[in-house]
Amino acid sequence: MNKQVEELKIQGIGVSEGIQIGMAFLYQKHELKPSSREFYGYDKEIKLFNDATELAVKQLDNLINKNKGVINEKNLAIFESHKMMVQDPSLQEKVSESIKSGLTAEEALNKAIKEIAESLRQLDDAIISERANDVEDIGRRILRNLLGVSEQEQLTFTSEVILVAEDLAPSDTVTLPLNYVKAIITQKGGYTSHTAILARTLGIPAVVGIGEAKNKITNNDELIVDGETGLVIINPTLEEKNTYKSQIKAHNERSEKLKDLSLKDCYTKDNIRIHVLSNIANVSSAKSSLNFGSEGIGLLRSEFMFINETSIPDESHQIQSLIEIFSEYPKMEIVVRLLDIGGDKHPNYLHFPEELNPFLGIRAVRLYRRYPDLLKTQLRAILQASIGFNVKIMIPMVASIADIQFVKQYIQQVQSDLEKENLAFNKNLPLGIMIETPASVFIVDLLANHSDFFSIGTNDLTQYVLTVDRTNENLSYLFNSFHPAVLKAIQVTINAGESNNIPVAMCGALAGVKKAVPLLLGMGLKEFSMVPNLIPEIKSIISQLDMETAIKIKDKVMALESAEEVEKLLDIELKRLAN
Repeated sequence: MNKQVEELKIQGIGVSEGIQIGMAFLYQKHELKPSSREFYGYDKEIKLFNDATELAVKQLDNLINKNKGVINEKNLAIFESHKMMVQDPSLQEKVSESIKSGLTAEEALNKAIKEIAESLRQLDDAIISERANDVEDIGRRILRNLLGVSEQEQLTFTSEVILVAEDLAPSDTVTLPLNYVKAIITQKGGYTSHTAILARTLGIPAVVGIGEAKNKITNNDELIVDGETGLVIINPTLEEKNTYKSQIKAHNERSEKLKDLSLKDCYTKDNIRIHVLSNIANVSSAKSSLNFGSEGIGLLRSEFMFINETSIPDESHQIQSLIEIFSEYPKMEIVVRLLDIGGDKHPNYLHFPEELNPFLGIRAVRLYRRYPDLLKTQLRAILQASIGFNVKIMIPMVASIADIQFVKQYIQQVQSDLEKENLAFNKNLPLGIMIETPASVFIVDLLANHSDFFSIGTNDLTQYVLTVDRTNENLSYLFNSFHPAVLKAIQVTINAGESNNIPVAMCGALAGVKKAVPLLLGMGLKEFSMVPNLIPEIKSIISQLDMETAIKIKDKVMALESAEEVEKLLDIELKRLAN
């Protein structure tokens, strides 16, 4: 049997649900090399370099403007950081020194980019290593400009394909014709990689981290991609194709049926009311989430007002942005999370010190002590914009009662200032906290005395409980929210809410995982918040469960000893429910 018809199965990491069947397109970046040419002298060479960097900045601005409302703020923020790298004085200095030594602008650029990227990788830090990839990406952009090569010349497919690549850089994902991409497969990457985040945002099935198995795929191989299980089948048999086509058809038919259900209030089979809300990252997602049956906003990521700005957005700008979103949900619950930046999000206009462990450093509530005026302005905007709306404020990254008291102190100060200025504001905003640190779980009963509600952020909670960097693709096999330690932290939080009569929600990714629903219901969770397009399926699963069954499933799960055992049991229970 020759390679063209040989059937192979590859197991990767499923990072964006969905099944697609199509032809493979191996995306190979055009290799850009400095052309052999004469040295024009320092003045002309440095001018060529400066012109190329200025053009790169304009190109990045165009990418940001073109993609606003298409991809989320976190992805757009990558291009803001690219602009900073392009304009970095250290890059200019390295290139200038090399040109003085007789290298052309192209040769000097390549040398500088290589040195900077290698120095970053030597620090052996996953997040900084990602920055090395970004440095190489901006190096390619500047080099293209020096060589006069258009980005569009790199786009070489115009029909529907399954895109197979070593990895996708941020610039690739916004310049490739993604309307032709049915699914994505990459050699590198993990659940939190740029490719994975973008695929979920755009609703494209994706499997990443297939490693050297990528070399088994050739152009025009027929592929089946299962973005949930992470399975890739190369040159499937007719029987397998028919099986997966049936699954795709059933999925599409089910999606149509779920539309009507999703627009209704959500109840369990035994008539227990469960609230299903959406996580919102910008104005466009706030508007579209209602079409999926969102019952409110369980998490409004206020970073959307800050990430793409060149300075701290002023009060009026924030008020206007908030009212635009609040108006879409006139009577529904809206939970505004106070600014959560730091870690992997660093706007240009805020100074962050170099930190070896930024996810354990100055981020979220810790940032407010460094920039109190930033907190003050945001609170003023929320208090004024929320008049007439059912708004709540949530503090991220709480690890102590002092964190809550610090924010409360500023709320009181802002209220006093607004009264003195005769400005109308909402005087009765509930104040809650994210439960996402081990410390908050250990003292959750104490925190209940100072909070109006809890919301469990499973992404960071998993990261901190398991001491696993969720951005490190090499440790992706360890990052699992079904780990017994994480599940116990969740149960402790829900129990504390019940005993203290405080509502408990979940806004982390686990809330939108289908097989987790019976377990979370059995734990006593009554409010789920998730990416909007997951809402119909989650509501459907809830409607098929009664609390007695959910509690029995929970009891079985909590007796297990590993994440693998938990997932296996929940997969079985979900299949049983479907039948």
